[in-house]
Order: sequence, then C-alpha cells, then structure tokens
Amino acid sequence: MLAEPAEHELLDAYDQWRRWTEVEGLAICAEDWPKVTECQRVKRELQTVIIRRTDEAFTELPLNSQARARFESGMRSAVGELIELESRNGRILSEKRGRVLKEREDLERSAHNLRRVHGTYGNALGACWHSYS
Repeated sequence: MLAEPAEHELLDAYDQWRRWTEVEGLAICAEDWPKVTECQRVKRELQTVIIRRTDEAFTELPLNSQARARFESGMRSAVGELIELESRNGRILSEKRGRVLKEREDLERSAHNLRRVHGTYGNALGACWHSYS
C-alpha cells in the first residue's frame, strides 16, 4: 500500500531532521558554533512542518486500520531514532561544556595566583626601582 501524501511528507521531514541532527553532531565535535546554530534554526522550522504533517497524516488514515497501525509504528521508530541522536548530541555538548568550565576554573585560579604574586612582589620591585632614581 502506498503512503498517503501527508505521511510521505512527514517521513521526509523526519529524514531531514535526522540529517540535520547528524550535521549538528559533527559541528558540535568541531566546535563550529555558527553551524550548530544553523542546524537548530532549520530544525525549529522543521518542527512546524512535522506538527502540521502529523495532524494531516492522522486525518488521512482511518481509525483502527492496518495503515494507521503501520504509520504509528513507523513514527515511533523514527522518533526513537531522533531522540537517540539528539541525546548523543546533548551528551557531546555537555562533555564539551564541562571541559570548558574546567579550563575556565583553572584560568581563574591562575589569575588569582598571579594577583597574589603581584601583590607580594609588585610593591617590593617598585620600591627597588624607586631607590635608584
């Protein structure tokens, strides 16, 4: 049995979402934040299409039919795959964020130590130079 138009368009939208999520994952790994932003923008636009096509597909398919059961099963499978991809991207992003926060913490600690060293030795050096003038 052929897919109804809305069902076909919905499957295409899910496929596009999957591709953009994969690109987003690569962009996260490469720390290409403008590309990540672009991926998220496109996926926000796809969200509107997916909602509209889902409603249309359910309208096209008769209740309690094999076609509807097949459609629902396919949607669960597609959504499950997308959730897994999004979760993977979230984990990668979280790991990157954790590393950046640790680096920031290390830099702040170093800056604090440098201020302490400057406070301790900075005045002594100034007095030293002052005594030669």
